[in-house]
Amino acid sequence: MNPPVPAFPLLLARPLGLLPAGLHSRALALACNQVLREPLGRGEMGFLQGRTLEIQVLDLGICCRVTLGAGALRASRASPDVRIEGRCGDLLRLASQQEDPDSLFFSRRLHLQGDTELGLHLKNFLDAQEPPPRLRRLLAELSRRIPPSA
Repeated sequence: MNPPVPAFPLLLARPLGLLPAGLHSRALALACNQVLREPLGRGEMGFLQGRTLEIQVLDLGICCRVTLGAGALRASRASPDVRIEGRCGDLLRLASQQEDPDSLFFSRRLHLQGDTELGLHLKNFLDAQEPPPRLRRLLAELSRRIPPSA
């Protein structure tokens, strides 16, 4: 009898945990700069200038910090002004717009700490964005492989 296969996020947790912490933040900044190229170019993310956003993926043990500088998102080591915490599947469902951010927060599947005004501004900004169709499908497919958190 074979042992049960760990859940998808757990399979990623160990290898991702071996990577240097700053690499997660640089990877997030790079990906967001690509996806949000147009709004960044129009200065629509100025509300994040000099402020630090932290995203914690609880089940993977990943913590990413980014800030806006010189018109692009950059990895940051500064203390966060706002922190969003959640499990991998819930963050993927948020990013692929499969679930409404308000329902994720009200059901306590995502948590917001720190400057709530900045967090609300970020949420409204992201709600107004339309991810590229291919990225949205990829994120949606990944999220289907991860059971929703309880």
